Amino acid sequence: MPYNTVERVVEVPVKDIIVDDDRFRKTFVGIESLAESIKAVGLMNPIIVNEDMRLIAGERRLKAHILMELPTIKTIIRTHDQVRHRALEIIENLDRENFTWEEEVLATQELHKLMGAEYGTDWSQAKTAKKAGIAEGKVSGDLNLAKALKENPDIFTGATDKKTAFKRLKTFKIEEARNEIALRKAKTTEGLQAKNLIFHGNCLDLISNLPDKSIDAIISDPFYGLNISDVKKTDDKAGQDIYEDNKELYSKTMLEFVMKSQRVVRDDSWVVIFGAIENFQFLYNLLTRYGWNCDHMPGFWYRGNVGQTNDPNHRFARCYEMFIYGYRGDAVLKKPGSSLVLQYSGVNPAEKLHEVQKPLELMEDLIERFCLPGSTILVFMCGSGTTIVAAIRRACKCYGFELDEYNYNQAVGRVTEALKLKNAGQAELIR
Repeated sequence: MPYNTVERVVEVPVKDIIVDDDRFRKTFVGIESLAESIKAVGLMNPIIVNEDMRLIAGERRLKAHILMELPTIKTIIRTHDQVRHRALEIIENLDRENFTWEEEVLATQELHKLMGAEYGTDWSQAKTAKKAGIAEGKVSGDLNLAKALKENPDIFTGATDKKTAFKRLKTFKIEEARNEIALRKAKTTEGLQAKNLIFHGNCLDLISNLPDKSIDAIISDPFYGLNISDVKKTDDKAGQDIYEDNKELYSKTMLEFVMKSQRVVRDDSWVVIFGAIENFQFLYNLLTRYGWNCDHMPGFWYRGNVGQTNDPNHRFARCYEMFIYGYRGDAVLKKPGSSLVLQYSGVNPAEKLHEVQKPLELMEDLIERFCLPGSTILVFMCGSGTTIVAAIRRACKCYGFELDEYNYNQAVGRVTEALKLKNAGQAELIR
C-alpha cells in the first residue's frame, strides 16, 4: 500500500540555520548525552525551520550537532506564517523537560497571546488549553504566575520550582490584600491617631524623636539573632528569608539601642525584652552595664505541650521562650509575687499577621505586671502591633517603631481598630 509524503526531510548546512534571540528556552542541559545518542543511532527527529531557515523547533538537537561539529542536519522546511511558527515552538518546548519554571510560564503566556491574535478576541484560556493539548488548570496557573513574574519579580527570588512559586504568589496576594485594608483604615480619624503612636523606620533613628524621661517601660520582642530562616520555615514563605536576623546585627543593634534608650526612660522604670535563651547572658551584662537591675533568672512564656524542633532525633521540641526583665530607681512590680512562667497558647497560624507574633493575652499580662494604667510604654520593634493593642486594652499609652513596611501597615490597621473600639467604649472587644 503506497503512503503519501506529507513533509520532506532534507539535509541543511548547520551554519545556515538561524536561531532568533527571543526564543523562550534559555537553559539547555544534557546536550552532551544527546550528542552521544545522535552519534550512535543518528538523528531520529529532524529539526523544523521556516522558508527563511529560521529555527522553529529542535534547538537542543541543533546544539548537539554544533557540539559534534557536524556539517549538516536533517531538517523539515515548513511554510507556515510567523504566528504559527512561534506557537509551534512554544508547544514543542512545553512538552520537553529542562524548561525552567520561569521559561515555562512565560511561554504559556506568549502562546495564549498568539492564539488570541490568531483566532479572535473571544479566545479563552480553555480554548488555548484544548488547542495546545495541555490541561486548562496549567494554562490558568501559568498565566497567573507569568503576570506576577513580570509585575513583581522580587517575590519569586530564590524560587527554584513552580510549586514554590505558587506558594510565594499566594502569600503575596494575601499580604497585598491585608496591606490595602490597613491603608484604608489609616485614612480614618483613628488611623491618624494610630500613626501618632506607630512610626515607620529604624528604631535606632526614631528614638531620637522621643522626649527625655518620657517612658515608663520598654517592652519589646525584637529579632533573636539566630538566623531565623535556618531554624523556622513557614509554608507561606516557602523558604524565603523571613527577615534579616543574624548574631552580629543583633549584638550591634541591641548595644546601640540600650545606649540610646538611657535618655528616654524615667528614673523609676522597667525593661522587658524577649530573646533566645543563648542570648540571656549577653542581655544581662548589657542591661546591667547601663544601670538596669536585672533578675539573674529569666521569665518564660510557656506555650503548653506544643513545640517545634528541626532535629527531632536529637533535640526535644522547644515549647517556651524567655524574656529578661529589669528595673531602675524605685520601680516596683504591679503584681508582686507572680510566677515567672506565663502560660498562653500560641497564635493560630491562620490568624498570624507576623511570623513570630505573640499572643495578645500574654502581652497584656506582662503589661499588667509592670505598668499602671496611664503609663507610657515603648516597643522598639513592634511587628504587627500586638503589644500596642495590649497597651490600649490596659489603658496605657504606647509608642511603637517598625522598620518593615508591611508589618508597619498591619500594626497601624490593628491599632486603628483598637482605638475605634476604645473610643466607642468597647475596650473589652479589642483583639
